Amino acid sequence: MDFIVGNITAVVSSIAAAVAAIFTCRIAYSNEKQRKQKMAPVLCLYRAEAVLGCAGGECDDFGRLIEYERRLDFCSFPTILFFKNLGNGPASLMEVELNTYAIEGRIGVPITIPPGATGEVKVWLPKQKVFYEVEINLYYWDIENKAYCTTSRILLKHQRTKEPDTGEIGVLLDWQMKSEKYGLTKKNKPQEIKHWQKAEEQGSSDAGVGLTS
Repeated sequence: MDFIVGNITAVVSSIAAAVAAIFTCRIAYSNEKQRKQKMAPVLCLYRAEAVLGCAGGECDDFGRLIEYERRLDFCSFPTILFFKNLGNGPASLMEVELNTYAIEGRIGVPITIPPGATGEVKVWLPKQKVFYEVEINLYYWDIENKAYCTTSRILLKHQRTKEPDTGEIGVLLDWQMKSEKYGLTKKNKPQEIKHWQKAEEQGSSDAGVGLTS
């Protein structure tokens, strides 16, 4: 009888140890999951602003004039999209994609966006007084180099204005968010920032773009 009781006690002890190990693993997994969630960045579009073309170009972080962007400002209709980091960790914004080669898209500085801060992407619309339905994908990485993507579908219409009394030229932007989603994705972090170039720069014949009336 003592032998049977001893075996039962040993089995119960083994089960208890296994349950304790599983419970410990679950706690560790939960803690790790919470830790990763605390580090996760989330970039969301919260504002868009038209820019008056031929404004004289821009400067990079070394103070050098960006002649390429200046040329775009002269021949297109520039708009800045502001993305706010609503997550709990910094985002390294390294790549942007659009649904058309008719529109240029370039990432502004800074590319590292802390929680609560904003980053920007500048796009150049081909025409004014026309609604463009644009889908923009932002790819960014957290401090552990995990990749995330924010996909925003927006309507944009750039329009120049003129004051009747003074003749002063201004700009208006009509914009509307259609949808937005974000989350983890599988993508290798590039060594350099990857902007989105227009068709003539890409050597592509794709000139299509979603237009709405």
